[in-house]
Amino acid sequence: MPPASLYHPAAVTFLDDQAPRPVNVDAATYYGGNESFHRSRTYSQSQAHGYKPKKLPAFQEDWHLRPRRMSHDEKSVSGPPRRFLIDVEETIRVILEQEDTDGDFQISVTDAGPKMMALGTATSNGFKTF
Repeated sequence: MPPASLYHPAAVTFLDDQAPRPVNVDAATYYGGNESFHRSRTYSQSQAHGYKPKKLPAFQEDWHLRPRRMSHDEKSVSGPPRRFLIDVEETIRVILEQEDTDGDFQISVTDAGPKMMALGTATSNGFKTF
């Protein structure tokens, strides 16, 4: 087998090439040493010289700055959150009538019901439904 110097540079030492360090010594002795590893810094260095940020889209000299919206956010952010009017006893009766088709007082995927229910908003006094 050829010497290890043919496989890696002389300035680099690997753990296999060194004698094992004693475990029960102070940190300066355990972590001290003259090894230094130089790695190329791919992402952080590549942006130092060639990074050019994108310009924001402009339409007739107006910059469009919109905050990002999460997919589960309210679609209309102009008003207060929606409130719903629910008659609890009537809702339980309707759910059991529509959803619980096998009569076991449990709604499951095997029941043949529509799996959805329209709720009237409080601001429309129950007229608008979602």
